[in-house]
Amino acid sequence: MNKQAPEIPTESRMRKEILGLIWLAIGLFLLLCLGSYSNSDPSFNNSLHPADIQNFGGVFGAHFADLLYQMFGLTALLFPLACLNLAWRWLKFREVHLHWQRAGAFLLLQISLAGLLALKLQHVELLDSRIGEAGGAVGRVLVRLLSSYLNLSGAAVVLTVFFLVALIISTRFSLVLLSMAFWNGSDGVLKCVAKIVWLALKRR
Repeated sequence: MNKQAPEIPTESRMRKEILGLIWLAIGLFLLLCLGSYSNSDPSFNNSLHPADIQNFGGVFGAHFADLLYQMFGLTALLFPLACLNLAWRWLKFREVHLHWQRAGAFLLLQISLAGLLALKLQHVELLDSRIGEAGGAVGRVLVRLLSSYLNLSGAAVVLTVFFLVALIISTRFSLVLLSMAFWNGSDGVLKCVAKIVWLALKRR
C-alpha cells in the first residue's frame, strides 16, 4: 500500500510559520516581563542595583515592563495578548491583513479601558508588586481632560461608550445577542457566549 508523501511546505506557508513563531516569541517575552514585574528591580524611576533581578526578562525586561506599566497601567497586558493572537493566526496559515479599522479599534480599546481604570482605581497590587497607576499616564491624562469638560460622571459615560464600540469592532462582540441571552436565562447566556466566541474565531 502506497503511503502519501508528506506535503512539502510552500514558500508562503514557511513565511507564515516563521512570522507566527516570531510573534509567539514576542508575545511570550512580553507576558513574562509584565508578569514578573517587581518594584525591587531597577527601572527608570529608581537607581537600584540589586544582586538578583526578579524579572524574567533581565535588566531590559525590568525597564521595559516598568515603562509599559507607567504609560498604560494594567492595559499593558493587552499587548502580549495581541501578539499571541497574531501568532495564532499566522501559525494557522491564515491571511493576516492589517486593517486600520481594527488597529484603531484596538488602540481605542486600550485607551478607553485605561481611562475607566483610572476613574475607579489609583493603584493596584499585581503579584506582590505595586502598579502606581491602574490606568497609567494615558488613563490619568484622559480622565483629567474629559472630567474638566464633562465631570466624572460624563467622562465615565463617554469612556464606557468608546470601550464598547472598540470591543465590538475588534472582537465582533454583540451586545444585542448578550442582552437577549440574559433575557432568556442562564442557558441562553451560555449559548450566546459560545456563539459569540465561535463567530469571532470564524471571522478571524
